[in-house]
Formats: sequence, C-alpha cells, structure tokens
Amino acid sequence: MKIKLSQVLVIVYLLLVFLLLKIFSILSIILFFIALSIDYFTNIRNGIKNLLYIIAAISVFPALLGIFLLYLPFTIFGILLTKRSFLRNYILAFAISFIPLNIIYLITTYLSIPLKYPIILFTFYLLPLIAIIMIKKVSLNFFEVDNKEFMLIIVVLLFTNIVASNVIDDKGLFIANGVRIFSRVQVAVKGLNTYNTVPIYNPGIAQGEATYLWNTPSFKVHAALPDYILKPKSPILFWNTQSFFILFLATLGIAILFRSIINQEESNINMFAVTATSVLTGLNFYFLQMLESFKAFYTYPIAYLFLSLILDNPKRFTDFLILMYMATLFTTIHLPYGSGVILIGAILFLLTKSYYLRDKSEVSHFFNWVLKNKLKIIVILAIIFLLPIFYLSSSFIFKDFLHEAIRSNLLKLDTITTDSILFFKGYFADLTLSLRYPDVNRLDDHKAGFFISIFGVLSFFLLIVLYKLESTRKFRIFAWAYILNLFISSLIEPKIGILLGGGLSYRTAQPYLLILMGASVITLICLIKNKYIKYALVAAVLIGFIHTIPFAKQNITNVHQEHFASGEVYKEEIEFVKRLPVDGRI
Repeated sequence: MKIKLSQVLVIVYLLLVFLLLKIFSILSIILFFIALSIDYFTNIRNGIKNLLYIIAAISVFPALLGIFLLYLPFTIFGILLTKRSFLRNYILAFAISFIPLNIIYLITTYLSIPLKYPIILFTFYLLPLIAIIMIKKVSLNFFEVDNKEFMLIIVVLLFTNIVASNVIDDKGLFIANGVRIFSRVQVAVKGLNTYNTVPIYNPGIAQGEATYLWNTPSFKVHAALPDYILKPKSPILFWNTQSFFILFLATLGIAILFRSIINQEESNINMFAVTATSVLTGLNFYFLQMLESFKAFYTYPIAYLFLSLILDNPKRFTDFLILMYMATLFTTIHLPYGSGVILIGAILFLLTKSYYLRDKSEVSHFFNWVLKNKLKIIVILAIIFLLPIFYLSSSFIFKDFLHEAIRSNLLKLDTITTDSILFFKGYFADLTLSLRYPDVNRLDDHKAGFFISIFGVLSFFLLIVLYKLESTRKFRIFAWAYILNLFISSLIEPKIGILLGGGLSYRTAQPYLLILMGASVITLICLIKNKYIKYALVAAVLIGFIHTIPFAKQNITNVHQEHFASGEVYKEEIEFVKRLPVDGRI
C-alpha cells in the first residue's frame, strides 16, 4: 500500500495536536481509520477522500465538527460560482445558509407560527434539496478538496489550534464583551427550545424601546440555530467553539483572497506561500483582538470571498447576483464593517472593470445582456434592496434619537477638509503597523508586530518599483482600491459615519491595511522565479509567524476570557449559601 501525503499530513496533525494541546480524541482516530479504509478499498474520487481526512482532523473537537458539517450540504451552491474550489464553495455555503435561517425567523415572528424541530431542520436544508433536484443528479464535485487546498486547510487548522485552542473551553466565555452578545443569542435558543419560535422581544435589550427584530436578527438567529440543531450539553463551550470556527474560516477566507490577488499559476510552492502568508495575516494579534467584535468577524470570511469574486472580473448574471446578496448580508449583520467592505468592493469593481473594458466586445456583450434580461434584473434588484429594509427601518423609526446637531452637520460642506485631516490623523495615530508586539494584557493595543510590518512595507515598496509587471496587475488593483477607499472614507466618515454606526476609520481601514501588507508579501514571493529563494522566503514567513505564537496565545487568553457567564463564578460562595439555614440567608 502506497502512503499518501494527505495521510502523512493528518497523522502529523493529530500527533502534534494531541501533544501540544494535551488532549486525545478517540473519535478522530476512528474517523481517520474509516477514511483510511475508504481510501484504500474504494474507488471514490480523491477529492472526497481528502474531505474525509479533513473531517477526521476537525473532529478533535466534536462541537467544531458538528458546526463544520452543519453548513457542508450548502456547498452544492458552488454551482453558481464561475471559478470554483472547495473553500469558495464552503464560504458561499455559509453565506447562503442565512436564507433558510431568515425564512425560519420570519415565519416564527411575523406570522407567529411555532415550528417543531423536524420542520426547522427540513426548512433549513430545503434549499440544498431543491438544488439537488434541479441539478437532476447527485454530484459530489462541489465537496471535493484538491491536494493543494487540503494542505492549506490542514496547516491553517493546525496553527489555529495552536494559537486559539484555549478559546474552546467551558469554564469561561471567550471573546471580550461577549456576554452581551451570548445572552442575546441564548434568548433565541431558549425561545426555539421552549416555544418553537424566535422571540420578538428580548428583555435584555435596553429598556424596551427596541425589539429583537431590529437588533441584527440575521446574525443572532444564525448563531443560535447551530446550538438549537446540535443540542450541545454546554452552551458556553459551544459558543466558544463557534468563535474558534469563525476565526478558522476567516483565515481560510484570507487565503482565498490572496489566491485571487497573486494572479499566478498555483504551483505547490505558491500554495505553500499562500498558506504561510494567510496564517501570518489571519492569526495576527490584530485579528485575534478584533474577535471582540464577533458580529463583525462573522462577516469576515464572506467579505474576503466577496472581494475575491470581484478581482476575478464577474461577468455572468449569477456572479452579480451573489455579489448583491453578499452586500445585503453585510448591511444586515454588521452595518459599520459591511458598509466599509461594500465601499472597498465598489472601488475594486470599478478598477477591475476599467482594465477589462478596454476590450469593447465585453462592453457590447454587457449591454446586449442587460437589454435581453431587463425584467429579470429589475425583479432581482427589487428583492435585493427590499431584503434589508426590516433591519434598516429602525433608524428611521427612531430618528429622534439622532441629535439635531448631527443631522445638520451632514449638510455642512465647509468642514470637509478639516474632517479629512482629522480622519488621517486618527488613522496614523492608531496605525496597526509596529516594530513591537502588543501588550499581551491589553485589548486596545492594536499592533501587528515587527515581521509583517517590516516585510510587508518592504514588499509593498518593491512592488511599486515593479508596478508595470503584468503579474502584479491584481495586486495593483487591490492596492489602489484600498488607497482610494481611505480618501473617500476620510470625506464621508465624519458626515455619515454616525448613520452607519461609525467605524470606517478602524473597522476597515486598519484591518485591510494588514491584509494589504500580507498581499504584498505573497505577491512578491510569487514573483520570484528561483524556487530555492521562494522556499527560503516561505520559511522566513513561517518562522516570523511561529515567533508570535506564544505571545498571541497569551494575548488571546488574557483579553478574551470572561468568567461572568460560566458556572464557576462565585461557586464557593453559592455552595456556602446553600448550606446556610433559610433564616440565615441574605
């Protein structure tokens, strides 16, 4: 029997995880041997075998495996993508799973119709079932993981485990300020379990002036449904596992974006470079701290796919439909971050099209297509724009809360220059790039560390010198989109930032600066022809990242742990009170 690289990678992964994390999973061993048996004794495609090995690797944490499998059936919607891969299919699956979720939410709230567990489960998976019927054949193509992506997933999973596995804990709630979000999500879980409906009102929100309908229900119910479907024993452990899952998925999303930016043939060494740069960027101190904004982080993987699809020059109707749908998700999950991503995406789209529209045949094709499908386009646009109304309407209903002075400031144009200068002063004052690591005990010390700051800046300026190379085209477009986004944000942030919830200055300006530095590193590495120099640079990136791991692990533990939500808080005091006679209790 010939030993395969995929088998070696999973064995090494399991051994390292067992040793480093001091855990042992019999489930992972069993699933690995099942995958091994299927590998040797069946003729199933290699891509499906790779998926089975990934499932075995993920199963080290059973709750993580449950979450991963929950969205897996939706990967069939990869059929909508022009350029497909398992990771693209899976992140699109994660995005599309919001559709049945919102259907369940609207049925149980607006129509007040209780839905039993089997009905909710059937409704949730109805879209993949319809897709299978429409395809008219059972196809496993969308679930296949090629060898390059397999390596990427396993390495990213390993390093995410090493850096953030302490998040998966049932003694304290991880994610700073997470108790507030966690408690609101649990309202939805409790409503589904007790009354078979998502409650329309959450008594934990302010003092009654806002209902559950207006407080990002798409996010909260989407985060609640896995808990409801999988029925975990520990809600806190499960919530922490969801946090880990989103961090893992976001890091893989960065890899998708980098693969679109490098505009190169995906050789093995290029894929190694993408993997190394993705963990260096995605598991950076900055993003570990930004887990505090879990609601925004929830959209990160979708945002990276969104920008990647734009870089690939969307042409088909389904391409535009997917982009519009994702833009709608951004507004209904986290408007401040989402509006920034939409702005970057819009600039990226215009820059991408300005390059491709030199070919007049594409212009002609586009206008002919619009004329032939004008009714379809109008209907789709109407639906897309109507989707977020139930969420955005609250700002109009409660418009009196917007101070008159703020509203009047929107019309003042004489302060644009001053506002723009103040924006950039704040931008450089809070600059992520730094020669030092952040204080491991602080949440607000947003520093990326010396390696990506130095290597990223040097790579960026070297790419400016190599500006005219065709292979840097997509990087140029991405870099220009970021720079133009900064200037436009500086003009609109002081005026409409309050209406969007604020934060363009730090929710997208700083994180996408870090991503731009990562993109600079990967683009420069892929430009080099000599494979030995490439391997040396990839090794340097990995060494630079590995050096951060002890500090990053300590940082994420120190700044994210909240014992308030756990059952361990005041345990001794509670036990003492229980032993007191009734008349002695306070």
